[in-house]
Amino acid sequence: MAQLTSFSYRHGASLLHQLDTRFKLLFMVLLSLAAIDTSFLWLSFVTLSVILLLRDAGVNLRQTAKELRFFSFFLLFVLASRSLTTDGTTLFSWWIFAPTMQGLEEGVRFCWRILLVILLSLGFIVSSRTGEIKASIEFYLAKVPFIPEKKVSTMLSLLLRFIPLIFTRIQQTIDAQKARCIEARKNPYYRLVKLTLPTMRRIFRDGELLAVAMTSRCYNDNRTGLTLQSSTLDYIAWLVVGTVVILRWFI
Repeated sequence: MAQLTSFSYRHGASLLHQLDTRFKLLFMVLLSLAAIDTSFLWLSFVTLSVILLLRDAGVNLRQTAKELRFFSFFLLFVLASRSLTTDGTTLFSWWIFAPTMQGLEEGVRFCWRILLVILLSLGFIVSSRTGEIKASIEFYLAKVPFIPEKKVSTMLSLLLRFIPLIFTRIQQTIDAQKARCIEARKNPYYRLVKLTLPTMRRIFRDGELLAVAMTSRCYNDNRTGLTLQSSTLDYIAWLVVGTVVILRWFI
């Protein structure tokens, strides 16, 4: 059984929980696209708004930051590579390293956009049940020809469902390594291999067990899905998000 992580559905009555999943999916895509090449002021406003909504939904931001601590190394790598490869005013020069002010600004902007997309996805996941996510994806894909919307929506909903399980398997592997004092090894490559291979093996085994369970229960695409209903609150939220996206070109 997967432990409850930040990337798990949480029952509640917050503003995010009251919105139709179809609208939340649309809002997440629009805001993620609007975050491309925008100002720091717009990013600050949207990020603060999303954080307030996450707190209202009962998300523990400290726990989220702890679970994403390994992802911070990727962001630091992106920040360093952008600051070293972008032309501009040199901040300092040491050996072959000469970061620029413009590169540092672009790196911060890029990393901020990634974090904003993560926060938007987190808000969508914690406030939407798996069945609702499947129904909303199927609703949009049904309008696209030559795409099996039921199969695609099932795969994507299962992928989101596996996110907390992946975090659980990673933590279990880390705990097993600590019990065997592997973390005391000075070779980082050895520790990475011992973390990656057992974790991937467990995740693929869980996927295979899920496929066998679905097959044994005669799962097919013809099952009756959830019926989603929108309300006045959804259209008010649509008006607010649309205004925020439009303001992107003026801020």
